[in-house]
Amino acid sequence: MRQIKLIFVLSLTVLFIFIGCKKSETISEEVPVLRGVYVLNEGNFGRNNSTLSYYVPDSNRVYEDVFSQVNGRELGDTGNDIVMSIDGGKVYIVVNNSDKIEVIASKTHKSLATILLPQASPYKITLYANKGYVTNLYRNAVTVIDLTTHSVLVDTIRVGHNPTGIYAFNNKIYVANSGFGYGKTVSVIDPSTDRVIKTIVVGDGPDAFAPDAMGRLWVLCYGSYGNWQDPNDDTDGKLFAIDVKTDLVVDSILIGGASIKAFNS
Repeated sequence: MRQIKLIFVLSLTVLFIFIGCKKSETISEEVPVLRGVYVLNEGNFGRNNSTLSYYVPDSNRVYEDVFSQVNGRELGDTGNDIVMSIDGGKVYIVVNNSDKIEVIASKTHKSLATILLPQASPYKITLYANKGYVTNLYRNAVTVIDLTTHSVLVDTIRVGHNPTGIYAFNNKIYVANSGFGYGKTVSVIDPSTDRVIKTIVVGDGPDAFAPDAMGRLWVLCYGSYGNWQDPNDDTDGKLFAIDVKTDLVVDSILIGGASIKAFNS
């Protein structure tokens, strides 16, 4: 399944886009200063066909594949996550099967840096101060990058199995150790030391986070599939609320079935 994640930006640049029925037909056109949306198109695993689109709601225009049009090269293999810097000047794109993070300027879409993470299988990223925290899907680890120098600060912070979602909240970093449905924990990292300070037990398959108006952090657990040939041994999806002052689970909601995330982040 292709996934997309949207982030809002301001843009003033010249883009080269595909129009009409033939991909070989391109034109250049100035994009006005309008609020727009980056759309990260995951592509097919192993096909090196991830793309980055730019949508301007006011004109209902989509500028396709802006990364390769501006930079003259492909984005990479399996784009998994996209976030913007706090000041809005940079965009960080996690390209999973290419083992890298592409950094682009939000106003020009031009590449500023490529951060290589060999054999890390980077999956999701969260930003805190001048650092980025990246889950390593198959290394059971988190890598820390410097957002100023675009270099690796800490190669490996050991967490649980197959970490997916990651979220900076209340001066801590929360990591969902999915275990592809068999994990049950959230690792808590202190960004001042870049060490795990606590492990919180939740439900099967923790995957994503969202805060609420009460200052709690909710973690979505999508459940476990168990034996794929036996639907009766699946476990239901659940939501767990974490009190971030104590890092204790204080509430839970049964969702039922296998759950996916959809929320305003």
